[in-house]
Amino acid sequence: MEEEKNEKRKKNFWKDGKNVAIVILSVLLVLFVLLSPSTYSTLDFENTIDRLNTQINELKQNNNNLQKELEDTKNTVTKLTEEKQKLEEENKQLNKQIEQLKISNSTKTTPQNTTTQASSSTKKSTSTTVYITNTGSKYHRSGCSYLRKSSQAISKDNAISQGYTPCSRCNP
Repeated sequence: MEEEKNEKRKKNFWKDGKNVAIVILSVLLVLFVLLSPSTYSTLDFENTIDRLNTQINELKQNNNNLQKELEDTKNTVTKLTEEKQKLEEENKQLNKQIEQLKISNSTKTTPQNTTTQASSSTKKSTSTTVYITNTGSKYHRSGCSYLRKSSQAISKDNAISQGYTPCSRCNP
């Protein structure tokens, strides 16, 4: 009885088309591998490996050169940023000095300047407060959306004398 079951399994195995196809393909694969001529000799493989190693070394060298260039560029950008900040600070200080000179010039007592002094003091007392940013060149009204990051209160006359121009969005 056990033998009959084994015999039926063998017959069923060969009756299944998938099993037959697998066996035939396996036999063909083995024959193809055994009978096909070698397309590369050992020497060809060694030459290919040498070429690839050379390309790898060239790519590594290029990568190193690019890394050095990137580092140099970063250093240059850092230096330029620092220099820009120094120049901006110097510009602010010079503008303050100019403003102080204008004020001291207008306070000299001469007959012609007394009316100018009176009118300038009137202007300063009625001058509107506007706001400037740390980096911008425009002055703004309070609440302008351009003042999100920074704002400094300053008189409108002072802002104009320092070279600031009105914001086109809030029209102060």
